[in-house]
Amino acid sequence: MGISPSARRRVILRSFLIQCCWSFEDMQSTGFLYAILPGLREIYGEDLEGLREAAKRHADFFNTHPYLAPCLEGLALNLEERVREGKVDESHVSATKVGLMGSLGAIGDSFFWGSVKPLSSLLGVILSFFSPLLGVLFMLIFYNWFHLRTVVRGFDAGLRGSEGVYAFLKESRFAERNDALRGLLLAFLGIYLGYFVAITVPHTGTVFLTTVTFFVALLVVVVLEFIYRKISAVSEFVVFSALFLVLITMVLR
Repeated sequence: MGISPSARRRVILRSFLIQCCWSFEDMQSTGFLYAILPGLREIYGEDLEGLREAAKRHADFFNTHPYLAPCLEGLALNLEERVREGKVDESHVSATKVGLMGSLGAIGDSFFWGSVKPLSSLLGVILSFFSPLLGVLFMLIFYNWFHLRTVVRGFDAGLRGSEGVYAFLKESRFAERNDALRGLLLAFLGIYLGYFVAITVPHTGTVFLTTVTFFVALLVVVVLEFIYRKISAVSEFVVFSALFLVLITMVLR
């Protein structure tokens, strides 16, 4: 049977909102349920009681990488369709989600946050030396080529069931591509450092001073990222940012 193309499009579009309603108790469960709701409504039709029970199943704790969540959304709809047909038990739906969401979260964090995001940002910065607009556009296109392709292919794979998810992960070769992207990241980081030194030496006078300045700035960025990750309240964020700007102003004077 399967869900209609229009319902598939609505689920994929709603997937981009999965992190808009976080909960300390259930994490991404509200966003996940909101995303798959068009599909659930088609599967259960006028069976409101069945739809209500399905919604309850997907209101439980859920947390994974947002770009691989569509893979589990498609799989959840596949399993719900089989529950509706009486082919699998209801408990199998939740058990499958719990069994996969941790692994997909680790894969997505390592691949996207650890490789694709820093590489696309670095390439955008390098190109910005020549054209700021070109740098920004390239960064967005490069990053979202991986992002959007994974979202669409992952959802389609999930709709084919557990076998489809396994085939998708095998074909995607996240581990191998992760190593390749990190190799490129190191190579372009060397190119960036070399170019940075070349264009700033005339102003600082020495290669040593320029290199030290670069790594000190890099250390400051890492420390600031760590601090911002620890900040939990908006007020703390505003206060720290204001203090940091005052400090920068004093240094520049």
